[in-house]
Amino acid sequence: MRNLIFFISLVSLVGCQPAEEAASDAATEEAASTTDSMDPTVSEPSHYKVELENDHVRVLRITYAAEEEAGMHSHRDGVVVFLGDGSYAFVLEDGNEEERSGKAGDAVWAPAETHRGKAITDIEAILIELKGGGGEVEAAPEEASGESLDATEVAPDHYKAELENDHVRVLRITYAAGEEAALHSHPNGVLVFLSDGSSVLTPEDGTKREDSFKAGDTMWAPAETHHVKAITDTELFLVELK
Repeated sequence: MRNLIFFISLVSLVGCQPAEEAASDAATEEAASTTDSMDPTVSEPSHYKVELENDHVRVLRITYAAEEEAGMHSHRDGVVVFLGDGSYAFVLEDGNEEERSGKAGDAVWAPAETHRGKAITDIEAILIELKGGGGEVEAAPEEASGESLDATEVAPDHYKAELENDHVRVLRITYAAGEEAALHSHPNGVLVFLSDGSSVLTPEDGTKREDSFKAGDTMWAPAETHHVKAITDTELFLVELK
């Protein structure tokens, strides 16, 4: 009798496992589906395209023609850089409506938000989404002497802070052709180019690297200490991560 009871119990236990696993899998799939439905690159792929992604950021290129609409979707904390003038009518989760606009070359902080809306004008912008609320990333080292290598202190004519908070510092970088900057450092960040141009960077090891870029390009910029010489007039943003 004991053997019979044990056998029945064992069959019942084994029979329950697939059902439990199936329920767990279904819950996981439902959660993933819900998350995907709010990801603008999934729900609105014609308007939001991934430019680059790593452990720290996801960079999206946003494009709308006037009058185009988007359903409800979500964004992480981030920085928006406007590549052209534009305005957009938003409807937030609570039903409130807001109209927002930006000028070409503006950089603004965009806190995490869920919304839907409609483009009032054509829009082209770059959104640097921060993972983990910005996160902690290692900054480039300072000189052994203890002197600051902060670009805004070493070369204030070329590096100006446009905005700063607990997560980022956004620098507007401008050079005329032939201008140089002494040795300075940057933490990890994202470059958004506002003009075509080229420059020569010389890191601490003395090797030279020429970078060329087009207006609207984006690039991941790992922490580095370097000299800079502009070959052409140059304007760009560096979104430094903290």
